[in-house]
Amino acid sequence: MVRFFIPFTGTSPAALQINGHNLLLVSRDPRDMEECLGLFGADCVKSVFSFEAEENAHEILERLADDIQGDVIIAPEDSPLEEIVSELHEELPWLH
Repeated sequence: MVRFFIPFTGTSPAALQINGHNLLLVSRDPRDMEECLGLFGADCVKSVFSFEAEENAHEILERLADDIQGDVIIAPEDSPLEEIVSELHEELPWLH
């Protein structure tokens, strides 16, 4: 089973706008996400899971990407979410 924890604002995934990109950062650790709700402007964390292997859980992530009309990023387990967001601001090119 694969479980992802996602920041939500009400009933919608809390996507970030970074350099014109619409991004949803998801984590495998609920505590990481709960500690960073303010970073996303979110008010709660919800989880989605798949009984499939992680490689086969892409359908869940594709639906989330469609919901936000953007992309989903799975946070590496060894990186703080704040650091990931900071690096995205520095590395992503601007979309106009």
